[in-house]
Amino acid sequence: MTLEDMLQLCQSPNIDPSCPDHTSPSGQISLDPEAYTMLPITILISTISSILVVTAMSIRIFTRFRLLHQFAIEDVLMVIATIGFFGFLGALFSSAPYGLGKHMWDITLSQALLLLHRVYAGQILYCFHMYPAKLAVVLQVKHIFTSSLLKREFLYWACWATIALLTSSYVSILFICVFPCVPIRKAWGPAVEGWCMDRSLPGITGAMTGLVTDLVVLVLPVIGVAGLQMPRRQKIAVAAVFAVGVFACTTSAIRLNFTLDTHLKDDTTYWFIVQATCAIAESAAVMLCCCFPVFPRFWKYIIQHYDVRRARYHASGGQIDLGTKNNSEQGIVGAV
Repeated sequence: MTLEDMLQLCQSPNIDPSCPDHTSPSGQISLDPEAYTMLPITILISTISSILVVTAMSIRIFTRFRLLHQFAIEDVLMVIATIGFFGFLGALFSSAPYGLGKHMWDITLSQALLLLHRVYAGQILYCFHMYPAKLAVVLQVKHIFTSSLLKREFLYWACWATIALLTSSYVSILFICVFPCVPIRKAWGPAVEGWCMDRSLPGITGAMTGLVTDLVVLVLPVIGVAGLQMPRRQKIAVAAVFAVGVFACTTSAIRLNFTLDTHLKDDTTYWFIVQATCAIAESAAVMLCCCFPVFPRFWKYIIQHYDVRRARYHASGGQIDLGTKNNSEQGIVGAV
């Protein structure tokens, strides 16, 4: 498209949908076919996060269901959070054909309108993912550190206060994300008559809530570990399990910084994916925090399983007795 064609098509009142969604800065070309995009970086971080989440959840479900014969409410919440996590990724990457990750002057008006619809869905799915994940972490801390009546003091009530904070916060965020405009369809159809709140409000509210709740969820297990009667080395080891929460807090702070930067509001298609990438990393960190406590039990099972098989291998003169393999595995599960 030449500059003359663009000027003719993109002048009011009849703006063509193939026009750039935004005026390009001085010295930049609109609708550049070789325009830079953040999408490859987001794909890389999403792939790593997905592998970590699937691996951690597989270990958690196997350990809780097969080895411990337990499946509590926090396990159900983690399954829901995992489904929500991949639903969020699905909504995010369904926007890729419409220019997500590119600057607004490198996508057309029609692409931007289709993109807004998927951003709307992605924000809602993020709430349905993040709330159960953080709630599962708090419930797990409550069950681990306040199982005895003697320990139902500060930490017990702190957990309940955190649950109330999480619930009220994410219900409020969900309401803002579901009803950003009146009527709702104006959220992805600017031409529809109606009213909309500031488009940055859902992002700012979500980022601030994410940072505050991440900090609270990080502090709770540290308080619980500090009150346990165990050697200092073990305390450090247990606290290190939750240390990945520091990473979640860091990504929340970075996301909040990008959200509050008013200079970025004029290039939402580019900076939204930056915020979404931070949210993906934060989500993976929170879910890993909830899965880490079962890792020692799973590792114990692996070690015992290996030791039994090695002992049988040496006892049989280098030949594995396949007939007794299942019995030995059942014995390991029972011992764990």
